[in-house]
Amino acid sequence: STTASSIKNDTSTATEQTTELSTMPTTTTLIPMRVENYTYKCNMTFENNITVDEYLGIPYGKAPVGYLRFQPPVPVDPPTKESPYNASIPAATCPQDIFKTNISALDFWNPPDNISEDCLQLNMWVPANTTGAVLVNLCGGDYSRLGASNDIFNGSVLAAFSKAIVVNLNFRLGALGFASFTGTNVTGNMGLLDQQLGLKWVNDNIENFGGNKSMITLIGEQTGASSAEAHIYAKNSSGLFSRIALTSGTLENVWATQPDYKLANASEDLVTLLNCSSSNSSLKLTCLQSKNYTEILNATAQIKKSVNLTFSFPFSITRKDGNFFDNMIGVGTSEVYRKKNVSVLMGDTANEGSFFLWHYFNKWGCNVNMSTYPMEDNCNLALFNFSDIAGNVSYVLEKGDHWKQNVISNYTQPKGLMILNKRDLNFCLIFSNDSDSTNPYVYIFNHTSVEKNTSWPESFGTIHATFIEFLFGRPLRYPEHYNTTEREAQRKLSKAIMRLYGHFARTGKPNNNNWYAYNSTKQSFVISNYTQPKGPNDFKQAGFKFLSDLLFDCGLKQFADTLAKDSNSINPYVYIFNHTSVEKNTSWPESFGTIHATFIEFLFGRPLRYPNHYNTTEKEVQRKLSKAIMRLYGHFAKTGKPNNNKWYAYNSTMQTVLNLDTYYNKTSQPKYQDISFFSNCSWLISPFDVETKINRNIRYPLSLWPYNLELPNGTCSCTCDSYPYR
Repeated sequence: STTASSIKNDTSTATEQTTELSTMPTTTTLIPMRVENYTYKCNMTFENNITVDEYLGIPYGKAPVGYLRFQPPVPVDPPTKESPYNASIPAATCPQDIFKTNISALDFWNPPDNISEDCLQLNMWVPANTTGAVLVNLCGGDYSRLGASNDIFNGSVLAAFSKAIVVNLNFRLGALGFASFTGTNVTGNMGLLDQQLGLKWVNDNIENFGGNKSMITLIGEQTGASSAEAHIYAKNSSGLFSRIALTSGTLENVWATQPDYKLANASEDLVTLLNCSSSNSSLKLTCLQSKNYTEILNATAQIKKSVNLTFSFPFSITRKDGNFFDNMIGVGTSEVYRKKNVSVLMGDTANEGSFFLWHYFNKWGCNVNMSTYPMEDNCNLALFNFSDIAGNVSYVLEKGDHWKQNVISNYTQPKGLMILNKRDLNFCLIFSNDSDSTNPYVYIFNHTSVEKNTSWPESFGTIHATFIEFLFGRPLRYPEHYNTTEREAQRKLSKAIMRLYGHFARTGKPNNNNWYAYNSTKQSFVISNYTQPKGPNDFKQAGFKFLSDLLFDCGLKQFADTLAKDSNSINPYVYIFNHTSVEKNTSWPESFGTIHATFIEFLFGRPLRYPNHYNTTEKEVQRKLSKAIMRLYGHFAKTGKPNNNKWYAYNSTMQTVLNLDTYYNKTSQPKYQDISFFSNCSWLISPFDVETKINRNIRYPLSLWPYNLELPNGTCSCTCDSYPYR
């Protein structure tokens, strides 16, 4: 076998690229090379002469078509020296609807439109200065969208600053990846089995690229995070990874999983819509396998219209499949298998819910102009409108009027408005209460994105997914997306986060000795930039916080608590990402705060890849943050710890959560938040309790839920010409 250190060039062609900032690739060389029978990669040079090699579209599973559709994945035959694999074309996009909304803050999430069922492939970035740590990214997207070749997940900058090999792993989505058909051998969770097979490929091959299979970290955002956690409950995933880093999602969230009968109901609806109903299960499955994937997508779109997509997805992880999971999984259950010696880094953005609440504004005459930059936010949310939200959520989740009144009183009174109450940390308690588990490190990300054209209104705060902007280094990839005055701050934060992930990947701990692990007796959390409503009649912030708690943050707490209580588990590292994106044309109104998914911008180095997306005054700040995040992930991948010795793990005596924003660096004294931060989580819905309370035949007609979160139908016409690198 040929290792990365013994690669030889077959040609020496090179193409110079000029870039605005030195942190962008200064040269792009297309060099056919050989690494364990894989040829052709792009070689990029970053600041300090860091080079990153790129392998695209490597297959790990056979095309799941024909009789292989809806079946567990089958590994591909490895390439030979006589027929090496040409890894030069980005991984295909697994079948999904690609929506075009003409709203840049949403449309920039669209994947390339090279859609194919032959998509069990991965993209990989290998830095020359690799520590051997590996970050395997599972993309989020409601189990139905996104993929390994989305530009925002380009791992080149993350690899450079984390010093870790970055692997983006495709897996089947929607019905093709998660359907379950009664009477057949299709029991769901095929997408998780795809991930498992991809992890096996990484374990079998990564050493040939300079990686260390004992330092593999699973990372993911939203449904990518819940998918990553799922592998600690799967025996066949044991030994394939040693750490997980979760952003904006755990299995404990209300949307993350569903009981088998609900999935069966949605799957039977699919059978009916495709005219495949039959008492003969073999004929039914054969019919389903004969359909064009576009027919399946169209039928799935009809099913989605009867489901509120804020709280559940028709095709998602089922808790009982008898294949990926040996037993039914549940929150904190000790009777099922759970991998114990896993280092955990986890966190949320500070304003997850604002990403979802804006969909509802037009119902009440609110005006958030999504077509301007920065987005205009002229909306006040009246108390009766907030009560309307609480009532509808209560109905969908089968809660009574008492629960609804609790929501209203706890989120609209000053006491409730002053405290962010989180849910994801329930996972932390599971680990911290288990004497065999390692306590997690927990954070809240509280930096609002300022990326042009993708940012949300300022009032939205740090929305869902903001962390991704910095983890993947957007301030370094696209400095032109940030104003000149903001660039450096965004870059610094991004660098800090990337380095933090790198340190955690290497050591199992963040890079701050004062970041204490979350445990069952001391739970300190960090949050900043929280603001009161603009006036007595504006309950928008209450809506933001309620949805943040319900959909993401209390689940984060539950998982952290579980880890902290388990003496056999490794304590997790927990953070809150609290930096608002300022990337041009993708930012949301400032009032939205650090919205969901902002972290991705920085983890994947957009401030470095697209510096022109940031104003001149902002570029360096965004770049530094992105670099820090990427290095953090790299260190975590190598060691199981972030790269700051002041960041303490979350454990049973100290439930500590780090504030992750532009002030973060590996030498700074971290700030923590008291556990009262999560005071409402004790009475909010536990997703694993729902099954015993509801009518199994219930259907929620669209008319009973006045907020349709579906995006307009359409097709992405973009070519994403910046991929595979800038």
